[in-house]
Amino acid sequence: MGATLDDIAAKVGVSKTTVYRALNGKDRISSDTRDAILAVAKELDYRPNILASGLRSKRSMAIGLIFNDLMAGHFYAEIFHGIEDIATQNNYGVILGCTNGIVEKEKSSSTFLLKDG
Repeated sequence: MGATLDDIAAKVGVSKTTVYRALNGKDRISSDTRDAILAVAKELDYRPNILASGLRSKRSMAIGLIFNDLMAGHFYAEIFHGIEDIATQNNYGVILGCTNGIVEKEKSSSTFLLKDG
């Protein structure tokens, strides 16, 4: 598991809230403190936990795709790659489902992707 906000806060000697503010470009933090936090975050190879962020914001930052059959030629693969490229450029992840034409799989995949919480 990678570095956490707590790890950065302990190393810099500030609160977790201050680290959060620095990493998210929020106000009310000195430039020296921000620079120290960003340096430690880079040193520890900090990467935000997208799942935790999604829980806080109630936005998953994910796009769900359900294909009938990905092996039906290059058509679906080209569509998938295009969607994935644009999603990645906009900091979204892609969840892929392939149902192979099985109605029950289509229903369960759709239900999973449409769950609220």
